[in-house]
Amino acid sequence: MKGMILKFKGHVKNILSELLKEIDNKNLYFYLNYWESYFDDIDESEYDFNTLKDISSDMIKEKIFDDTLKVSPEFMELFVYDKISNTYNTISTYEDFLKSDCILSIVSYDYNNIEICSKYDNILLSIMNNIKRLELEDTKIVILKNIHPKASLKAWKSINDIPLYIDDQEITTILKVS
Repeated sequence: MKGMILKFKGHVKNILSELLKEIDNKNLYFYLNYWESYFDDIDESEYDFNTLKDISSDMIKEKIFDDTLKVSPEFMELFVYDKISNTYNTISTYEDFLKSDCILSIVSYDYNNIEICSKYDNILLSIMNNIKRLELEDTKIVILKNIHPKASLKAWKSINDIPLYIDDQEITTILKVS
């Protein structure tokens, strides 16, 4: 498994915390390349994710792993590293992701559509189990066996960008959870 696409209806108070539950984030570094949100508790803080200015990995973890906060990005590009890296802000495609030190990419568009790539199956399986556990309405998980190297890992894609999932692409399975 190389990645997955999650589609669902409804809202969760803190979708990132729920997806990343049981993943030990203590030694992980989080980098936000893009964030656009219209209603969450982050906007009321001393820093604003919508501007992305000077937001450290610790600040990101403080917000997205706090179950008491409402965190619901409409559009987001979040990259997770297992060490400090010099490849921050350079990932645009799946090929860039594979060449980087990044271990996890989470791209959200329209809140209810989330594209996830990871270099580790155990992370993808954990996220898949977490979305199943939420029992959201009309949940669909598309498990990707192969991803085109030039597939875009951007929240906003142009008509010329290659999507993560193409209809004729070989997939492992499509799970309809609810």
